[in-house]
Amino acid sequence: MIHSDSISNLRSSAWFIVIAAFAVLPAFLFGPPLGHSLANNLVWLSSFDAGLWRGEVYPRWMPELWFGAGAPDFYFYGPLPFWVTSTLGRGICWTCDVPSLLNAGSFIILAISGLGYFLFASRFLNLNRALIAAGVYMILPYHLMIDWGVRQALGELAAFSVFPFIAYFLIGLSRGKRWSSVGLAISVAALILCHLPSVVICATVLVPMALYYGFEKKQLPSEMFAFIGHAAFWAVVGLGISAFYWLPAFGFLSSVSSQTLWQSAFNWSHWLFFDGQPEPNEALTMLMKIWLIGVSIFIVVAFTRLRKNIELAVWVTLPLLIAWVFLTPLSWPLWRYLPFLQAIQFPWRFMMIAEFGLPLAVGFLIPQGKRSVLAAGLVVAIFSVLSGFGGYQLGTILGVPRSVVEGNVTDHLSAWEYLPKTAFDPILKLTGGKRDALRGDWTSNPGEVSQLAVVSGGAKADARFISSRHWLIDVAAATPAHIVFRQFYWKLWSAHDVATGAEIKISPEEKFGLIEFDVPAGNTNIAIDLDMHWSEKLGMALSLVGMAIIVFGLWRQLTAHSKLVT
Repeated sequence: MIHSDSISNLRSSAWFIVIAAFAVLPAFLFGPPLGHSLANNLVWLSSFDAGLWRGEVYPRWMPELWFGAGAPDFYFYGPLPFWVTSTLGRGICWTCDVPSLLNAGSFIILAISGLGYFLFASRFLNLNRALIAAGVYMILPYHLMIDWGVRQALGELAAFSVFPFIAYFLIGLSRGKRWSSVGLAISVAALILCHLPSVVICATVLVPMALYYGFEKKQLPSEMFAFIGHAAFWAVVGLGISAFYWLPAFGFLSSVSSQTLWQSAFNWSHWLFFDGQPEPNEALTMLMKIWLIGVSIFIVVAFTRLRKNIELAVWVTLPLLIAWVFLTPLSWPLWRYLPFLQAIQFPWRFMMIAEFGLPLAVGFLIPQGKRSVLAAGLVVAIFSVLSGFGGYQLGTILGVPRSVVEGNVTDHLSAWEYLPKTAFDPILKLTGGKRDALRGDWTSNPGEVSQLAVVSGGAKADARFISSRHWLIDVAAATPAHIVFRQFYWKLWSAHDVATGAEIKISPEEKFGLIEFDVPAGNTNIAIDLDMHWSEKLGMALSLVGMAIIVFGLWRQLTAHSKLVT
């Protein structure tokens, strides 16, 4: 006989899969939505996937980008969504091309977001209502139509998936549930590995909620401080687990062209709602304003029922109130004087928390009865199709032309902000900020972008790719020669003579910022390596410490449980 819990688990899993499949169906039929970041997602996924499947567990330098000149994009961009897409996505479709693989990854991430919200909602609602709430969360307009359709923001989409897990484990920690401390740490680490700006956004809700549980759930001051300290400790463990990523990311940000992240239309000051100033994208911000007002009206109306359950009412209303502060001129001093807040770029990213409590309120307000639940489920399923199609269409209307996407896939042009500064300045001067101009220049002058170019002297040279961080170059020179190697110069690159170990000086060449060096006459075997910086080593050490604490925490939980059983 099949246990009822097994049936419930199967039903829950099928629900998330069906809603996610309905939502991304247009993408599977017609290709990914033409969102703002689609071109970058495709080239990043193509290069990351290639590195992963050639045996590099965490490929940070992407040698395929920029016509094969490479770039350090994954020192800075969160790797977890691409790990999920390149592994679980390949499990769905092993032979998929890159656009189809991106669709598969988006489907998985969206389904995981439903699972996370289901767990969170189950802290307050019964099984059926929690499932409805999870389905609503998956198809919320900012979550699905804007983040997935219009923006193609894979990192933020993944952050949406992780945020409910943190909330779930935080509540569990306040109630003394097993595994909650370890789960909290792992979820915090996952959020960091998805999207760093979303960490700040989610913290504006999670920190007050941790204080809420500390003040409201504990009777004695000692218990209050013990809980807050306990939650903070495990959050710090999560920070430690992910240190292998964020420590080098912060350490090297000044060595790339990160200033482009906050210039012109990317500056926060252009995007506050209801400040009376013109916005760079009126259509997009108008959609979000309408949705924000709609969410607010629904929650205000629902509050008369919600206030009977204070804990639930706080989860529903507090994220919305915080979002209103950060989306409007109320928070202008915070944006102006807090540099870490400015790194978020767009205040409207706080929409991810503005709608967070809405599915919980919907699940709570569904009338009792099997028919009501079935009707609500049918409505959610229908809206999943409509929202998915709507997001796809909005991506077509407000996104980027398909020709631009296809061009970027072909030549792997990537994000300006992660170009090494020594490459950004000459390329900006050459192209006037238009990447198509670089494509035209390098296409019409293929000799300039050959893997190895002997600029002066008589020599024959051949490059052997070992990994994204290691190349071997064989040079046979009749006379001293000057050579340009087709990878962008960056501060971590170094070169040495394999036979003698002598250092070979490298520098950025003038026109494009590629690696250049001199070799003496004769046969020389040169190793060019992307050295592991102390921040990478320290980050990995901190991550190992964090994982050791996790293992110890699991052992403690298992030991305590076995004692209770016996």
